[in-house]
Amino acid sequence: MRTPNKVITQVSKDHVIITKSVEPSDEEWKGGLGCFWFNLLQRNKGKTFIINGDTEEYETRGSFLSKSIRVALILQKHGIQKGDIVTFALNIHQNAYAALVGSLFIGAIPNFIEPYQNSDEAAQLLRAVEPKLVVSTKDGGKFDVLSKAKKSIKSDVKLVTLEDCEEFYQPQEAEANFVPVPVQDNEETALICFSSGSTGLPKGICLPHLSFLPTNWLRGSENVENPVIMTFDSLYWTTDIYRFIFALREDATLLITPTFDPQKIWKRIERYKVNKIECCPHQAILLATAGKPKGLDTSSLIKLIVMGGVFPERYLEDLQKMIPTTLIIPNYGCTEVGPMTTFLYDWPDRPGSIIFETKKNYSRMKPIRKRG
Repeated sequence: MRTPNKVITQVSKDHVIITKSVEPSDEEWKGGLGCFWFNLLQRNKGKTFIINGDTEEYETRGSFLSKSIRVALILQKHGIQKGDIVTFALNIHQNAYAALVGSLFIGAIPNFIEPYQNSDEAAQLLRAVEPKLVVSTKDGGKFDVLSKAKKSIKSDVKLVTLEDCEEFYQPQEAEANFVPVPVQDNEETALICFSSGSTGLPKGICLPHLSFLPTNWLRGSENVENPVIMTFDSLYWTTDIYRFIFALREDATLLITPTFDPQKIWKRIERYKVNKIECCPHQAILLATAGKPKGLDTSSLIKLIVMGGVFPERYLEDLQKMIPTTLIIPNYGCTEVGPMTTFLYDWPDRPGSIIFETKKNYSRMKPIRKRG
């Protein structure tokens, strides 16, 4: 698959940053993310795809495809069509990824909010995206929070829970004949993510299909067959979406960790032969503070990427002593404009103090007010 290497970047009158490829899209990308992912999931159906580190449940590529199709069928049952926005408030769980994929299978536009947000925060985000349907769980009172938020926005948005969708948990006859709904233009909005909110209220950002298609640059576990990637993020963040795409494309295994316990994390690195970890500075600091238990073999870990904020040098040095063969990389992403910037410090085989490497995703990013 070829990644475009020529782009045109411009800023419009209303300060919308537009970055477009000047080369034609790859043949595999026709139909958008839903069709592309549907085809990828047809291969190696028996291979383990997602492992829940807390429960030790796992999904093969085949079982995950079935769940994703069931989500698509459930959404259609609730009247969701191509172009409709669906908001998901789900825990860090394999079912959340099925919700992402299933909605794109029918051309709907998924949007994820953090399930632990209070009703005022949830209402603000729902007002921003104006979804036709909200899907939640009953776990931890999340449904009650969203019900209160729904009332405050005076909208006719429908609210359902996965627990009430019995067809999600059993095979459906319609699965066998299901085909995804294609999009005609990969510049159409694929999903809506929120900015971090560090400079005010989070803003909805419309991301087109093309921003998630030319992803050769995501390859980050060199010389490892069937890599294992550990993640702690929810799909509220685009970084976890890219991580999911990497696992899907490279026949990798995604090890999700809903509960962050540093001692258990260290042990899972050895048990599952983890090759790559991506976490926030706070989580990396917890790992450094807890310390690696004696006798653990973490030699499989090639990269530890710390993203989203400042990672103090003293903790980086402490971690490097614990995992001397691992490359620790501070990293920063920006949903609004699409680049991913990496900071490489002075390593023995990498002369120079700091190396900056910025990668763009060759597409336009639009604020929610410009949705379309």
